[in-house]
Amino acid sequence: MFSGEKLRKAQRAKASELCNSKTGLMDKVAPNMSATLAVATNESVPLANYDDLLWKFRAVFWEADPVTWKFYYVSEYAELLFGYPRRRWLEEKDFWVRVLHPEDREYAVHYCREATSQGCDHCFDYRIVAADGRAVWVRDIVRVECDGFSKVPRRLYGLFIDITEQKELELQHQRERLKLECILDQFPGVVWTTNTELRFTSSRGRYLAKLHLQPDQVVGHTLYEYFATADDDFFPIAMHQRALKGETVSHDFSWQGRLYHVVLQPEREREQIVGVLGFALDITEQHAESRMLREKISGEKRLTILVKCCERLLREIGRATTNADRYSLAVQGLVQIFGCESAAIIQYRRGEVHVCSEAGTPVRWNPDWLERTYQNRRKRFLTIRWPPSSEGRLTIIGLRRTEQLFLVLVHPTWSRVHPCIRRLVCMLANFLSIFPQDHSLPLPLISPTEQERSEEDVSQHCHPDHENKHGEASSNPGTQVICSG
Repeated sequence: MFSGEKLRKAQRAKASELCNSKTGLMDKVAPNMSATLAVATNESVPLANYDDLLWKFRAVFWEADPVTWKFYYVSEYAELLFGYPRRRWLEEKDFWVRVLHPEDREYAVHYCREATSQGCDHCFDYRIVAADGRAVWVRDIVRVECDGFSKVPRRLYGLFIDITEQKELELQHQRERLKLECILDQFPGVVWTTNTELRFTSSRGRYLAKLHLQPDQVVGHTLYEYFATADDDFFPIAMHQRALKGETVSHDFSWQGRLYHVVLQPEREREQIVGVLGFALDITEQHAESRMLREKISGEKRLTILVKCCERLLREIGRATTNADRYSLAVQGLVQIFGCESAAIIQYRRGEVHVCSEAGTPVRWNPDWLERTYQNRRKRFLTIRWPPSSEGRLTIIGLRRTEQLFLVLVHPTWSRVHPCIRRLVCMLANFLSIFPQDHSLPLPLISPTEQERSEEDVSQHCHPDHENKHGEASSNPGTQVICSG
């Protein structure tokens, strides 16, 4: 087997030997050109050594019978190129057929036989298996000599030209092209090209299926036809027009229920714009996740601000000197900070409702709500819609049962409010319940018998280890929460 460097050295040595020999290929294959050569010699024009030329072009000249394919002549370079002695080409029957590559044998024999039978010159590429097992690509240029003006072949003349390196490059490019097509087919989006008339020249990508398209299905169609519009100002078409002017543009575009991030750039050949190269990534899921993350971050920021506002409210309530001021600050904070429609501190006694402090939209507080609170005092939460069939809820929080004092609020979206907000409201109620009763509010007096019965109820039903529906123990056993929701 010859390596690349050894092969080149052998070629140069053989060429030098042939140049110095007295007998060349010219004397064998072209005796009728002697006159021309004589003229060239007389005119002192440098005479080419044809054997040397065949070596330089890595070519083999041959002559064969068109019927039996018996070789009459094979030039000397065949022995170096294929490794077989020349006598085997001239003596062995069907030698050319036997040295053909198995994958090319059927094609080469059929093609050569058909062209020869029609008396047509032909040229085709195939592989010959060398003596050392190498596959040598050759381009076989065949001249068919016929009898007179008939199509009956009389003799075949041809050239084997070694094109192995060229074919290897072509195969490498073909493999790279197939690999690129495979990558494009797996690309999580769509890749396409258009010409200057905005007519598709290719379309690839895994997400073509989401557009109900096959690879290259739209090739030959224009953007106008695909989008079914003739408007040059239609957004995708306008963006392609900008790319044809040399801009690289990117934008988000919604199509067939999906959101795509599109990048367009001019396609150039020799510094001239010949079309547009486009990429589209499906960002539908990423966009939805990003939106949810932004909402979550925004919600966390709002919650942080709400907690700080609640801390300030508790400090202001703690600095107040009377319950009237405390209750006024509490209900105003529920409306302004927590977004309640209405909030009030009320006392329920003997079927009557006494409003101690109120803020927000005025509400006619129904005594039945407080009666239900008293009857269901074992439960910390009681569901009451406000108004009916909506997300609004009426929330009642018992401050001191011995005085039958309650914090009542109406929230428009209490059913889906953050649990932390509910805990802050309960914390506010617990904080208000620790202040003893004073004379700053015109509340009706409670008889000793009623106070004794209320205290008995508290001892029976309001235990320190009682849990709310969120699984949290009440921090104040004297405080009971009934949330409508």
